[in-house]
This record gives sequence, C-alpha cells and structure tokens, in this order.
Amino acid sequence: MTSQFAGQGVTFGNTVTLSAGVSLNEFEFPPRSNFNVISDDGGPIAIFFSLPQSSVLVFLTYAEPIVIDAFDSSNAFLGTVHSAAPCLSNLALSGTSGCLPNEQLTLMGIGSISRLRIAGNGLGGSFVLDDLTFSGNGVSTEVPEPSQQTLLVVGLLGGLLLKSRKIAAGKAGSIARRMTAAGPCLRMTLLVSVVILPVPAVQGIDWLRVDMNAVTVGQSATVVFRTQVGVDQTLVPTSVTLVRYDANGTATQTVGQMTDTGSNGDELAADGIFSLRVTLSENSPSTLVFRSSVAYRGLLRRILSDPVEIFAQVSQTPVQALSALATDLESGNIGGALRRFSPSANNETLLRSMNQSRLNRLATSLRAAVFNRSIDGGAQVFLAPTLTRSGLVPMEVVLRKNERGEWVVVNW
Repeated sequence: MTSQFAGQGVTFGNTVTLSAGVSLNEFEFPPRSNFNVISDDGGPIAIFFSLPQSSVLVFLTYAEPIVIDAFDSSNAFLGTVHSAAPCLSNLALSGTSGCLPNEQLTLMGIGSISRLRIAGNGLGGSFVLDDLTFSGNGVSTEVPEPSQQTLLVVGLLGGLLLKSRKIAAGKAGSIARRMTAAGPCLRMTLLVSVVILPVPAVQGIDWLRVDMNAVTVGQSATVVFRTQVGVDQTLVPTSVTLVRYDANGTATQTVGQMTDTGSNGDELAADGIFSLRVTLSENSPSTLVFRSSVAYRGLLRRILSDPVEIFAQVSQTPVQALSALATDLESGNIGGALRRFSPSANNETLLRSMNQSRLNRLATSLRAAVFNRSIDGGAQVFLAPTLTRSGLVPMEVVLRKNERGEWVVVNW
C-alpha cells in the first residue's frame, strides 16, 4: 500500500496490506479493528503527511521492539518514541508476558510532523500497524473503512484524538508515550536482546485436495476439501481455514474452518489432515479457486497451499457435446473443436489438415451419430454414418468425461 490514501493527506512506503484469516496470522497479530493491517515490507515503514501534523497516534503489534522517529518538512529530526521497555514482543500468543497486542504509541507537542519512520527488524516483516490517527492545524481527515486490500486510516479532530488516547491509556498493556521536545536529553535508547522463535521445517502445507473437480451450474453439490499441514508445537490448530479466490487471485471469501476431529468430512482425527465439507451452488459457468491457510505461533504471515480448482459448468449430454463439436467444425473454429477432444497431437494435426469441405462432412456425420453402447469407466460409444468410397459406413466415436466433468471425444 502506497498512495491509496493520498487524497486524505497521507502516503506510505515499505508497506504491505495483510488480511486476517487470509494472509495475516491474526492469532499472533490481531487487528485492532476490522480485518486489515499494514506490515513493514523490506524495511522500516515510512509515513508521509501532505500537511504538517501536530500529533500522530498508532497502534502496533510487534515481534521485536519498535522505534518511531519523527521529522519535519525539511527532514529535521523532531523526536522519537519507543515501544514499552519491558516488551521484547507483544504478540498475542508468544509475546512477552503482560505485553498485550496493539500497543498505543503517540507523538505530540514536538513540532510539525511531516514524516515518520517506524522501525522494527531492518529487513521488515516484524510488526503490523492498525488505526493510524493524526491531526494538525485545525484540519481533520477521516478515511472510510477500506476494501480488502487497503488499510484503515482515520484522521480525527484534536478532541477525539485526546479522548482516544485517554481510553487506550486506561487499558492494561496499552502504553502511550509521547515526547515533549526534541533533543539528545530526551531521546531514549533501548538495548535489548531479541529472542527469535525458530521455524522448524515441519511448518507448512503439503497439499490441498478436493474430492470433486466439477459441479453443475444451477445444482447444489457437496464437496469435501482436505489439506495436510505440518503439525508441531507452534501450530495453531484452529487457524486452518479454506479461502476462496477470484480469477485475479484476490481472496474473496473465507469459506470456513478446517478441522482434524474425525467429523464434517474429516476421515481420521489427529492425523494432520484437516477437512471441511462445503455445499457449492453456482449460477453461471466459472472456475472456482481455493487455497488452504494455516497460522503458526511466532509467524507474521499465514502459510497458503497451492490452489485447487473446481469447474462450474452447464450440464451437457454426450449428444449435446457432439452437436457443439459439429458447430465448431462448421464454423472453422479448430481451437474450439480441439477443446472437445481429449488432448492429442494427432487430433490437432488431422483437424488442421482438413479443408472446410471435409470439416463440414465430418460435422454432418457427428450430428447424425446414434448411441450404440456403454463401455468400462462410463464411456459411451456412438456410431456416426460416414461417407466413404464404398458408401456409408459407421464410424465409432467414443466419449468420456474429462477431469472437468465435460464429455469429450477420446477415440474416433
């Protein structure tokens, strides 16, 4: 996220937006409000104000101590503020005892603030920021609740700012500190030893599978998703979820929690395979994309599986499939026709070698095909009358459902 809120007078650098349940490990880094936060990405977060601000307030959850430096429009240093001295980390599950997430840090009365530098780990990925509040020169700005890919940023009037500070200061573990002047005597330096939680190789997702890869438009279908995750002492068992994505790769829905309890589609309890039974009902043909997501203690981001796809398609009989193939042939749409065959280089070579007259004759033959018999595996055999030098002879055309549930020609 960089300039999404430039119209409200604030821009950002070195940030990425994370969403609870999708990309953010909300068990360790719970958002203060709603679902979205920003995190340091590749280095300290930079915040730029188009107009000088007299006060700035942020809420931070961090894996290691935080330092915020403030600068004016000429880049002169104004003051600094640190996260609470006892807290090496205020993560919800694995942070320092007594240090709660979303610690409030405030800069006020140090001059006209034009830029902030918020630093945790120099490489980034060490904290999240939620609910930035700022005010100055009698000007207040309020940015509405953002979409999934942006951060909630709120500018409030001075009176509301002071009120919010008082409320937050009254909460246990939410410590607001402010500087009253710039200068060496007021700059605080905190020397700490940071304990980094080891990341065992077992953390991760091995696979996500679904027991059905195609559903019919206009009909409800129950499918079971299963995912195998690494199980160790850092796994948050209730964090395993199924997430749906659109064609652009954007998460659109947290479908539900996957469990390893031997119920709701799960075959065996406590085997590291989490499952979820889902009812799908699609109104139009589309490709449905899903990923599983899991959180581990100490990690900022959730781990995502590779995507799996389910195809929602209009119900089609073998006869309808042959008719659609004939239409493609008559129109010279070889690409469309090839999609109605099982993949084969020979099919493509043969069809592309035919002139339109031969394609039309093949189309006529397919439209006249009649069902002959079913064979092993659910395939169906049709006999299509084909004109040869010896007269009309029946050509066997074999159709079978592909992985999408579509009838395609597998032999002819």
